[in-house]
Amino acid sequence: PVLLAGAAAAQPIESAGLNETVVVTAPSVVFHDTKPRIGSRVSGGGMLRPIEVVSVNRSVSFADLDLTKDADAATLGKRVNDAAADACRLLDRRYPKKIYIPVSPNEDCAAKAAGNAMNIANQVIAAAKQK
Repeated sequence: PVLLAGAAAAQPIESAGLNETVVVTAPSVVFHDTKPRIGSRVSGGGMLRPIEVVSVNRSVSFADLDLTKDADAATLGKRVNDAAADACRLLDRRYPKKIYIPVSPNEDCAAKAAGNAMNIANQVIAAAKQK
């Protein structure tokens, strides 16, 4: 199965073949404003701006790793962290903060994305060591 990590929970997705991948998701909840106003959460006419969940995914393969070895497990952790940082950079480019204003502006995107994905990666590592 393919393992996904998301903002709320990770879910396995069945596939026809073996897929040794952890998916890193960089999520953000944002106010979408076509006319940005710094520090404002309300658009013209007193209407609340639409709230959206935006995200970018990056797949991290562990097919070449022997997760029973601590060094390879650490390599998977580094790959997850690198993918999380990359996904968050892309999220910022696709959804500029002048238009997509984060609901939680001080949230660390890369730490959140990596943390969610590492929950799954750690389960995969534990399973590999049980064989």
